[in-house]
Amino acid sequence: MRSKIDARIERLTKGKKPKSPLGGKALQRLFTYLGERDPKLNDDVVATIAVPKAARPKFGLTKRALRAKPVSAARAAARGRRRQAPPAAKPFAAAIAKAAAALSKTKGRPRAGVRRGAAAIPAAPPSVWQAIGPSLIPNGQTYGTNRVDVIGRVSSIAVDPNNPKHLLLGAAGGGIWESPDSGANWKPRTDQMPSLAIGAIAFDPAAPSRVYAGSGEGNFYANLGAGVYKSTNGGTTWAVLASAPFVGVGFYDLVVDPKNPTVLYAATTNGFYKSANSGASWSLKRAGRCWDISVHPSGGSAELLAAFVDGIFVSTNAGNTFTSVALPSMPASAWARLAVDRVMAAPDIAYVFGAAGATAYLWRRTGTTWTKITPLPGLDINQAWYDWYVAVPPDNRGQVYLGAIDAFRGDLSGSSWAWTDITTQGGKSIHPDQHCLTFSPGNSKIIYAGNDGGIFRSTNSGASWTPLNKGLGITEVEYLASDPNTWKWLMAGTQDNGTIRFTGSAALCGIISLTGTGAIAELISSIRMWSITRFSM
Repeated sequence: MRSKIDARIERLTKGKKPKSPLGGKALQRLFTYLGERDPKLNDDVVATIAVPKAARPKFGLTKRALRAKPVSAARAAARGRRRQAPPAAKPFAAAIAKAAAALSKTKGRPRAGVRRGAAAIPAAPPSVWQAIGPSLIPNGQTYGTNRVDVIGRVSSIAVDPNNPKHLLLGAAGGGIWESPDSGANWKPRTDQMPSLAIGAIAFDPAAPSRVYAGSGEGNFYANLGAGVYKSTNGGTTWAVLASAPFVGVGFYDLVVDPKNPTVLYAATTNGFYKSANSGASWSLKRAGRCWDISVHPSGGSAELLAAFVDGIFVSTNAGNTFTSVALPSMPASAWARLAVDRVMAAPDIAYVFGAAGATAYLWRRTGTTWTKITPLPGLDINQAWYDWYVAVPPDNRGQVYLGAIDAFRGDLSGSSWAWTDITTQGGKSIHPDQHCLTFSPGNSKIIYAGNDGGIFRSTNSGASWTPLNKGLGITEVEYLASDPNTWKWLMAGTQDNGTIRFTGSAALCGIISLTGTGAIAELISSIRMWSITRFSM
């Protein structure tokens, strides 16, 4: 990755390739970062690290730093033994001392709420978490020529069968979010639930006010599973429906039987589960990792296909027992991932999409005959365990979508397939790493894609996209650094969405701050923290 300092170095060296200075690009970017905050901060670095004088002009340092005597290794080691604090840390140390002094004065005081004589000492106001962002991350990664608005990983998307504008989104680490207007605006709906790692969401097609969600994201955050959630008002409020047997288990798929809505099916990291009482209790029907489920529009008693770690299996008794499906030219190596889907308007047409070894495989069934489809597009399957799906329009017998790092649309003409990369396509690209694709009811050309960058909408089968990420608080913050002198300067490293900076505006940050009362609040607000709830690590 290039930065502003790289161009500056090239100008100073007149196009010649310079020798890498001590510390390499990491040190260059440290100087650039500190210089933007306060150039004097770099004086402390030069006084501590052995930076040769010849290399210093490349860093845009102050005159004092340019003139400073080079630090020898012995001198640096001696300073390390003496553990001298650099001058820039003094304000931070002062804040710690001030907070410690304030805390020491509280020793011996009666506890809040305890009566002293006739008067009761009121309890201190509780500390309050406040979201400071990000509400959007601009200039997000694509593999095309453009950059897009991103926010964080989306693992599942569900569209209300009775209202195509009503969307529910499940984030890998940010919970369930609801939109009443096709993704223009979002509201968090599960901030108080025991886990915000969401693996699957499903509307009840017979009564869409009932919605189910599986916590614990199978792709990565499986061990954060806390059970099945249920909403009776279309996804606005939620409650835990069944914790057992799903604590510590991740969900890949969740399906309500279209003919018997009291029956639910779950594909999880532990196997295939079934509930016969609207999700109140569950039983394991087949062990072993189960990735995907496709139920016949006439219900699971007609046919249920499930993708397991050991292959594709079929059930004709609503998932109580299974039989292995023999696919032609199956690989000998183990499956890294399998996915299955069908055309709901013609349920005998089904697809199986798998990755084994270094090869991707696709089969199509018509009637009872499975046929291997070749050739396939140039799929990168290195992350098949993590990003993988097959999605079929409910009303199109000759179209299929394959999701991996990129997503491809396949269009059948006669006996030949034409493949189009719909996520990396020059200036119309979106974020890579595809996790789910959902069709709008009544118009299968309107599709929603969920990936590591968030949620994107297309009205033309993937020819172009609109990001719908504004207002979603689902960024996964993995690393955090703060300026010791001000809480308004924070740097955060995110999962697959770059490094972001907060400078007092809620536009760019994936953390939340904790504020309280008294002198300790000054210390806490200078440190800041991130939440493991709405904005998960």
